[in-house]
Amino acid sequence: MTTLSELFPVGGGGAWNLLSTVTASSAATVDIETTFDSTYDTYALVISGMITDNNYNSTWLRFKMGGSYATNTNYRFHHQHCSTGAITYDATKGVNGSTNAIMVSYGTYGTSLGNSSIVMYIPFPSSTTRAKMIQATGVSLAGNNSGRSINTYGINYNTDALTGLRFYAQAGNLTGTFRLYGISNS
Repeated sequence: MTTLSELFPVGGGGAWNLLSTVTASSAATVDIETTFDSTYDTYALVISGMITDNNYNSTWLRFKMGGSYATNTNYRFHHQHCSTGAITYDATKGVNGSTNAIMVSYGTYGTSLGNSSIVMYIPFPSSTTRAKMIQATGVSLAGNNSGRSINTYGINYNTDALTGLRFYAQAGNLTGTFRLYGISNS
């Protein structure tokens, strides 16, 4: 059996340690909290079977820093998606001063058939000298029944320790399983 460490290797070959699991069923927000600290330099979040209540719906992410979820416009992101239903590359970006969250998935079909599965890396969440970043890759089924490849990079320039992640749908609710892993430093 292939392990997560073999599928998604990181520098140093560290083991993936399951820290928490959140299972959401038609939830307005999905919060991943209480497990980020300085034990690991890098965390990984595996999102399985994420769907939205509505068709052609995007999923967004906010960081919890300084005791609350940041809704300011300090976020920047680049979200790219390539579709099996088209020969073109498509992307969405959010520039500093124009967005208050990071797009994680785009235009997902709102049934179990149209789910998203994503692996997200979160480096140095407890640092108070580094900006907070994520890098995510995954697949989804779009509203036109075409498969999509997902690649997202996002950042918030706040240097407060990151203590949580909040996911929410552009409209409606989310369903899915969110597993947080700490990646061993050695």
